[in-house]
Amino acid sequence: MTTATDSPSREAVRKAAAAKEDAAAVAKSAADAAKADPDNDQLADELREARNAQRRAARALKKAEEALESEETGDAPEDAEDATPAEELSPVDAARAELRRLEDAQAELTAATVRADAAAEADPGNSDLFAAARKARWDELKGTKAVQKAATALAEAEAAAPETASADDVEDATDTTDAADDTDDTDAAPAGPLTIADAERQLADAESATEAAEAAAEAAPDDKQLSAAARRARAAQKKAARALKRARKAAVEGDDADGSAESEDAAAETSTETPVAEVPAAAEVPAPQAAPAAAATPSAPVLTQDTLALVSSGASVLAVAADASERAAAADPTNTLLAEAARSARAAAQQAAQAVAAAAALHGAAPTVAAQAVAPATPAAPAEPAPAAEADVTAEPETSTEPETPAEDPAVIEAREALAAAEETQNGFAAATLKAEAAAEAEPGNSDLFSAARKARWDELKASKAVQKATAALEKAIADAPPAPRVLTDEEKEDRKAPKPQGQWLIDGKEPLNGDERIKQEDAGLAVADRVREIYAKAGFDSIPPEDLAPRFKWIGMYTQRRQDMDGEQTGTLTNAELQDRYFMMRIRLDGGQVTPQQLRVIGGISADFARNTADFTDRQNIQLHWIRVEDVPEIWDRLAAVNLDTFFGCGDVPRVVLGSPVAGVSKDEIIDATPAIREIKENWLTRDEFTNLPRKFKTAISGNRRQDVTHEIQDVSFIGSEHPEHGPGFDLWVGGGLSTNPMFAQRLGVWVPLDEVPEVWAGVVRIFRDYGYRKLRNRARLKFLVADWGVEKFRRILEEDYVGHTLIDGPEPEVWPGYRDHVGVHEQRDGKFYVGVKPTVGHTEGDQLVHLADLAEERGITQIRTTPDKELIFLGLEQDAVDDLAEALEKEGLSTRPSSFRRDIISCTGLEYCKLALVTTKQRAISLADQLEEKLGDLDVPLKISLNGCPNSCARTQVADIGLKGQIVTDDDGNRVEGFQVHLGGALGMHPDWGKKLRGHKVTSAGLDDYVVRVVENYKENRTSADEQFRDWVLRAPEEQLQ
Repeated sequence: MTTATDSPSREAVRKAAAAKEDAAAVAKSAADAAKADPDNDQLADELREARNAQRRAARALKKAEEALESEETGDAPEDAEDATPAEELSPVDAARAELRRLEDAQAELTAATVRADAAAEADPGNSDLFAAARKARWDELKGTKAVQKAATALAEAEAAAPETASADDVEDATDTTDAADDTDDTDAAPAGPLTIADAERQLADAESATEAAEAAAEAAPDDKQLSAAARRARAAQKKAARALKRARKAAVEGDDADGSAESEDAAAETSTETPVAEVPAAAEVPAPQAAPAAAATPSAPVLTQDTLALVSSGASVLAVAADASERAAAADPTNTLLAEAARSARAAAQQAAQAVAAAAALHGAAPTVAAQAVAPATPAAPAEPAPAAEADVTAEPETSTEPETPAEDPAVIEAREALAAAEETQNGFAAATLKAEAAAEAEPGNSDLFSAARKARWDELKASKAVQKATAALEKAIADAPPAPRVLTDEEKEDRKAPKPQGQWLIDGKEPLNGDERIKQEDAGLAVADRVREIYAKAGFDSIPPEDLAPRFKWIGMYTQRRQDMDGEQTGTLTNAELQDRYFMMRIRLDGGQVTPQQLRVIGGISADFARNTADFTDRQNIQLHWIRVEDVPEIWDRLAAVNLDTFFGCGDVPRVVLGSPVAGVSKDEIIDATPAIREIKENWLTRDEFTNLPRKFKTAISGNRRQDVTHEIQDVSFIGSEHPEHGPGFDLWVGGGLSTNPMFAQRLGVWVPLDEVPEVWAGVVRIFRDYGYRKLRNRARLKFLVADWGVEKFRRILEEDYVGHTLIDGPEPEVWPGYRDHVGVHEQRDGKFYVGVKPTVGHTEGDQLVHLADLAEERGITQIRTTPDKELIFLGLEQDAVDDLAEALEKEGLSTRPSSFRRDIISCTGLEYCKLALVTTKQRAISLADQLEEKLGDLDVPLKISLNGCPNSCARTQVADIGLKGQIVTDDDGNRVEGFQVHLGGALGMHPDWGKKLRGHKVTSAGLDDYVVRVVENYKENRTSADEQFRDWVLRAPEEQLQ
């Protein structure tokens, strides 16, 4: 007998009273919000709805009280005739309904808090809005606690409820009875009790559905539909657990009744009956025919219709929730949290859809619940027994050729960790806010507590913004993450590996094979920049550890320079550490050679203030400074950053500066302007961590000019302007060039690349180098060796298949420019203006001169200046009447627009003055040589490339110069060891690229260099067949004595 203390009616009254109290709190909160913002129509509507809910709760309480009074007095309520059994809720169903109601109320309170917070943030000085926000936050907290209590009450009610007494069980029994009534008894298959195997499968399916639903709800905690779906999934799981318990109990009872009978599990396995799917009551269909008896055969597990409907229902709920989340995210596109929740909800819905498909496959039906509800359920045919496979004890285990799941990109991992930290911080501030507001509410007149609550709220708001930024950073990291290299099959490894193991990442793994590789893997190169600012600039040179000083400083564009008291003979006997000074060379990166007058002035100022006024243009369009102290680096970086310049990736095993046509966008000779591609690579690709650890340096050139003015034949990768007969202007792709001690010309891949695909194809080539480049030996760690081993056909195939993802368009070979490739002199632009090119001898200049050149440019309205791969300086965009004026001003600076062929074409490396690898002095020696040639020979009517290098590494292109001079220590006629040069003659790029002819045994001293070069040039002038015969052509046929 039910007592008064545990009467369902009394419990209903208690719950209705609590609901009325909660509704009143919601209405008051809505009233406060509407009062704080009286012009907000949405808040007014929500207030009306809250008051309606309050009135409904009051009526429900009155009704519950009348029912209790009738129960206690024995009188029927006035509307007893209209009452239905469905209104008499069990304690579990009543608790579930109460929880749903409170969750709805909690959602409204949360929305009110968000609105109140936004209003307070928009008007931070408004104390009324701040008070309303605090009140809304407090109401939300109470609502949260109410939901927690209701969830606990539901769990207790479910635990206390009899196993057969739940409304769900009653409903299931009704459905089964109704379905049975709709069938013909003579044709129906015996239903029988639920087997243990079926019950276990149902429980496993329910557990999977619960896991998916809870994951979706956790990803979007504010989505009440997902929360409801999770609750229903948990209830279904409990129901399945009770069903399994009943099945096991029935099996035990059956064993007791018939001691010789086997367990129900065994009976199910040997049964000749095929399980019949249950049909929902709503489907009035003929009963399925019983399957004919057959020999016992193993069959695939078959799910009941009830289980399939459960899984499908959960998937439908998740899909609806995902749609709702996506609509919310679309309505507020700047809210990254909503976007993340939408993505999580959609992922959960997709996972659930896959579960439905799997369940349908086990059920033997299509995965559409609606279709199953109106179609007859067909018994699953017995599965044919699979033939037993003969054991083969000698067979090798099969090796999967499928790619493994790649590890997540480090940048994504870092961004995800940063987001987690930001969220944890926000949660801490949120908890502090709740405590501070509770304290302030407990003592309304305490201004200190009020101020503390306000401070806590703003701290929480800032933390929330940090979470949003971290979420956006994560989204960007995911978008920028490179495609992870897939795991190769054995056949692919065999096809792509080097003749000997060379440390190829995708072949040999990433185990470091030398000290440089170990240091690169231990720490990202650019990370040293933070240590420069925080430690080394403050503590000085001696605080820099060797692993940072030698390898990692290259990533920030810095080398230690050579001590001034070390001659060339000591280069081969002392280590770099013994040769290095306490000062640095700093390389300022100028992609495409682009620099503004303002930037040039800043560089000149840095040179004058920190670099002893030194400055040199390089053959990769950069500007180098010397005598830099580590203590001054932070200020130098700050000055450069102020004009959008930097030194990062100036050196090191990374993609170096991108060479570009110095007259891109203005030249009449241009096929296509490559500037957008260079800018895209610089801004959106070089910043990615995936390119910070290459086997060695990687050099790029991109030019759309017909002059092919970027020495593309000796770059790792080059894109050269080309006109396709069908597709129009684009680029011809070359790979695998380089000089040093093993020179190789780049090779055409035979493809035409449109402008917008250049960055993607460039990244593909770099990734091939990263993944397959040779890392074991530094002197073979260049792309040219890989291209030489693979060949261009294999290189193109792997680039297309694994890195670009589509077949590249075959392209014609571009025409070769027959004349000068440089841009010295005065030239008309395609817009009618002019550009002026001058050549500082061997690229040498000074900081003060750079400042003066910037002034000259700005005085004449010039906004663009370019450097070139021949160490020239070009001023763009002059009006015709300003050309002569600028030319005269430059002449006074020692920069002629009409230099001699000797001065125009002579280049040199840094040499012994600053380089630790050099054996001889080069830069000053080259300037002196140019002076002597002009004095003794005047000028020459053809180009004559002269190159002076301080060592065998060919930084100044020894092998492709008309006269290439490689620095060595030689013995003079008196037997003294002195500076000298090994001679190479007849090298060239362009029309007839070839390596210079090395005159074996013929070396000249530095002191005798002037006389030797004059003599060889005179022999050429006297013995050439015509004025059109080039120096290289003469060298090929000249007798040996004329070359000595």
